[in-house]
Amino acid sequence: MSSTNYIALCILAFLRLTSASAQTNPVQNRKQSLEIANKFYQSGLQLQRTGYFIESTSAFDSSLRYNPQVADVYFSQGSSYEATDDFARALYAYEKAINLQPGFEGALFRRAVCLYKLNLHEDCIEQLNGLIASNGSSEETKAIFYRYSPSGDVNITTDNQLNAEYYLYRGLALAALKREQEAIEDLDSAVSISGGASDYLVNRGLTLQKLGRESQAIADYEAALVKNPDNQTALINLFTLDAVRARKYLKENENIITGIMVPELLAQMAFDAHNREQYDEAINHYSKALELVPSDPDWLMNRAICYGKVGLLEKAEDELLRVVSLSGFSEKAYLHLANILFLEEKYEDAISFYNLYLAIDINYGTAYFNRGIALSKTGETDEACKDLLKASRLGVKEAIKPIESICGN
Repeated sequence: MSSTNYIALCILAFLRLTSASAQTNPVQNRKQSLEIANKFYQSGLQLQRTGYFIESTSAFDSSLRYNPQVADVYFSQGSSYEATDDFARALYAYEKAINLQPGFEGALFRRAVCLYKLNLHEDCIEQLNGLIASNGSSEETKAIFYRYSPSGDVNITTDNQLNAEYYLYRGLALAALKREQEAIEDLDSAVSISGGASDYLVNRGLTLQKLGRESQAIADYEAALVKNPDNQTALINLFTLDAVRARKYLKENENIITGIMVPELLAQMAFDAHNREQYDEAINHYSKALELVPSDPDWLMNRAICYGKVGLLEKAEDELLRVVSLSGFSEKAYLHLANILFLEEKYEDAISFYNLYLAIDINYGTAYFNRGIALSKTGETDEACKDLLKASRLGVKEAIKPIESICGN
């Protein structure tokens, strides 16, 4: 058992013993009540720091039963709820902290963040307007436990850093409301105040990309990678806009990117290789992505297409059958599976999947052409001619010769 787990288990045991003691020996003395409340609070903080977020909320609840007038306890409880993506309960906890301490800037900000996470963007903007107007006038610096620090590190956030986040989240909320021009102004401020923080540059780049200002977005993604060479979100988005630059960056910095690549980045690298018709390279990247997310139907289907391109038809067939079983309905999978079965000369099976596809898309000439050829291979000449003529009418020039040879006209 790791030392971290051992400490957490000891804290949980302490909480159970203290709760049991409180039930049989009610504490009358106010001083003792405050001491017990503080012990529960400190236990909650320790659980929080070791990643036991749900357990920490129970400890904070116990603390509040003995002393319900401490804003910091509600704030810490809100942080734990936030860490588990329970934004509604986090919002409630921050509201309680603010009621007890109206100028609690950290709680006011985290409440705004929860409003953003709950898609209450107008309310988020209104909250942040007040914080930005006050320009971080609070003299107190709060220790804020952020979700992106699951190891339990407590980050001390200065007023300047908070101001940058105010502009960041107001910009994100404005962008969510499709008020991109206003969002860019706020994101510019966030980038400037933060000194060009990597994640802030990425968020501004995403908004610039939505506005069609791709060269500026690329510049932000590249600047983000200069600030943090391991920022895989920046690299993923750079791939979407300029794959050549992204590949060059990967080649020049392969020793810098220290973390395990996120599946989205691996998939983006696979898409790029796929588009360049480097199918073996694409298969390799898709396979690595699928080790992390085994059942993504799009990645499975794309890997199957690559298998087909390099002649691994059985693998392609198995993969596409898996996609169909996972999704239950996938017109693209039906078409690709029909094509693979056709190449394997499994004509009757191919016809079945062409039937499924053409029931959805009745105007895809190539599917009629392929089904017509498959029908001719099984001796169903009349049906084959109908499909080939349909394909010709839909503009498939390759249908002319088979019509002449199979249909005789």
